[in-house]
Amino acid sequence: KASNILRRVLAYLGPSKWALLLACIFSVLGNSLALLSPRLSGLAIDAISAQSVIFPVVYRYASLMVLTAILSSAISLAQSAVMIRISRRVVRKMRQDLYDHLTVLPVSFFDTHQTGDVISIIGPSGTGKSTFLYLLNHLEKADEGRILFEGQDTMGKGYNLNQMRQKVGMVFQSFNLFSHLTVIENLTLPQTELLKRPGIEACKRGMELLHLVGMEDKLLNCYYLRPDRMAAPAHMSHEQ
Repeated sequence: KASNILRRVLAYLGPSKWALLLACIFSVLGNSLALLSPRLSGLAIDAISAQSVIFPVVYRYASLMVLTAILSSAISLAQSAVMIRISRRVVRKMRQDLYDHLTVLPVSFFDTHQTGDVISIIGPSGTGKSTFLYLLNHLEKADEGRILFEGQDTMGKGYNLNQMRQKVGMVFQSFNLFSHLTVIENLTLPQTELLKRPGIEACKRGMELLHLVGMEDKLLNCYYLRPDRMAAPAHMSHEQ
């Protein structure tokens, strides 16, 4: 029912009532300044005639127009900041209410595996599987709790995330390769930039990975191989 929906909306917006009031004030002020600008423009035009121009009057109204535009922009920016803050607070509350009704798995559930095990996270769409993986790799910011990796809290102040990401990889559901690089260069780039491996060693490891998945035909055009042989991402199928 509409009344129930309205009641829930008001419940989410209630804690932000003063921020909403401030946003409304900003809106009124901004619109008032926007309406004032054409009036000032008309007064400046009235000071200009075919016989003479009253420069002090024109200058005064032109200055007021510039000041009005600056104030209007500043108020609009402040209103946007307030609305973003309200939106984040509402979304956080809605998300909290949603997750309160979900089954919470203890952290130990993910700590019982042995080295070499393959763990699958399976569940209906929208239950947070991808979000869970994003949180592990800090692609999403956790609201609370701890994420431990090799005994260290990755959410702790001063923790080097790049050091963790040298050992944690992720393949996105909608992944992309650098189209201006060749296949083997896409494999060597993260090794040379993140792992600081020498170029030849990175090429060797990239060739090993391609051989592992039966894509030896893509062993082409690395900076350290024959430059006349090329295989770009555009030459690959979606599965590849």
